Amino acid sequence: MPLCPSNRAAVAAQRAAENASSNYVGTVGERLTLALTCRWVRTFETQFGDMTVHGLADQAGNIVIYKGRCIASKGDALTLTATVKAHEERDGAKQTIINRPKVA
Repeated sequence: MPLCPSNRAAVAAQRAAENASSNYVGTVGERLTLALTCRWVRTFETQFGDMTVHGLADQAGNIVIYKGRCIASKGDALTLTATVKAHEERDGAKQTIINRPKVA
């Protein structure tokens, strides 16, 4: 069901507020243990097979992105240990990119 223009504006304002509160987590190369909630999951078909991208967030609202195998479904709370791969900014949101997660 498509969003009507007034709902789109409200959703965009909510996302902008959430994005503004996001900060980087850890330092690049550091191995961290994080308590996260899965906000969204997208799966893409690549030449090497399926790749799943997870949008995760901690309790402070910091955004964490993981690209790889499927580790969670939307709404799942999980604790994992992962390495900080990079710090990036997308659409005004600071994001921490992780790799090699081990779900506890």
